[in-house]
Amino acid sequence: FGDAIPGTIVVPGTLTDMTVGASDSGARLAADYSFSFRTTGVLPGDGKVILELPFGYFLQTISLLSYNGLGSGSAPSITGADRTIVVHLNGTNSSSDAIAQTTVTLSLRGIVNPGTGSASAAYLIKTAHSNGASIVDQGYLDAISITTALFPLRAVAISEARAGQPNTITVTFETAGFIPDDMRMVVAVPDGLGLSLPYTSAVNSSTCCELGICSACGITLVRITAQEVMVKLPGAGARNLEPGTNITFTIDNIRNLFAGAKNGFDLTLLLSDEISAAMQAKDVDGPVIIPGTCLSASADFAEYPNLEGSYNDPIAGHCGSYRFQVQLHGVLPAGAVFRVTF
Repeated sequence: FGDAIPGTIVVPGTLTDMTVGASDSGARLAADYSFSFRTTGVLPGDGKVILELPFGYFLQTISLLSYNGLGSGSAPSITGADRTIVVHLNGTNSSSDAIAQTTVTLSLRGIVNPGTGSASAAYLIKTAHSNGASIVDQGYLDAISITTALFPLRAVAISEARAGQPNTITVTFETAGFIPDDMRMVVAVPDGLGLSLPYTSAVNSSTCCELGICSACGITLVRITAQEVMVKLPGAGARNLEPGTNITFTIDNIRNLFAGAKNGFDLTLLLSDEISAAMQAKDVDGPVIIPGTCLSASADFAEYPNLEGSYNDPIAGHCGSYRFQVQLHGVLPAGAVFRVTF
């Protein structure tokens, strides 16, 4: 029978001139995407164009806005599941409907961006026969850079402005885009405000207003690191909050350490991996802490300070010692210094 003839390995062709554009690069925002590429091999008229998105992306009612270079047959259809989009060509497998060495453009609606910090990797685009498994051409295209979205509304208020006094902070913000119900929020507290004084800071209360309905939403403390507090919503990530959801929470056991104008609070909304950021605001509502007032203060003079009973009003021209008695209203930190000006 002679020698066996070895089989031939057929590899996919390479897509060229690949480009991508998006109407919005904000994290967790829905965007219109435009993909363009040039085919190398012959794509059957009943074939498919398959787009695989990197981890972190998801689809929200995917639709095909426009297309070009997909032959002269009837309009293609589109389906999507998880992170895979399939454009189905509605021609036939005849040679007259074949597409070869053609520039294809696809404009899609319903792609939701990942959070920043996600391993964005690249988009994988493939052309295939009708079974979806027999690949003709493929190519990788670097994903766009994702930016943190802006809060439509954000504010931080303090309950006490006097130095040395216990304080609470109330954070209010409004969501944009698709924010999961297990999101984290990191609040960076400016220097001059001390966390966990005298007890561990905790979430005192929280309210979520979604679609005009407000209720307690059970925000809890995750951890405190230096000047940062991380809190979380109690969901399991199974759904996204409605865009425009208003969330308010209060953190207690904070102390105003010293007077003066402070930097603002930094707010960062994270996904449950605690790495991928979706929204961010810097230097929000910097507080001004004012000096407290002593409950009482007195100054006595004595020429002989070792005699307790000799302290009285000061006498002009006499040498001696002063005794100052101060009743504080606030709490002094360790290492505090008293300054007396005559």
